[in-house]
Amino acid sequence: MLGFLTRLSALGLLAMTMVIQIFVYPDAWWTVHAYWVALLVVLIARGPGAISLDYLIFRK
Repeated sequence: MLGFLTRLSALGLLAMTMVIQIFVYPDAWWTVHAYWVALLVVLIARGPGAISLDYLIFRK
C-alpha cells in the first residue's frame, strides 16, 4: 500500500504464488494464478512508481 520495498515484497509473493500453484492448487493456473503472476512481474520489473516510499527514499 505504501510502496515500501515493493520489488522485494513482490518477489516474495511471486515465490509464494508459485509454491501454491505447484503444491496446493495445480489446476488453478489460468483461473487465478496467471493474473497474480502477471501483476507481480510488472511490479518487479517496473517498480512501485513515483507515489511510494521507495521513490522518496531511493531517489537520486
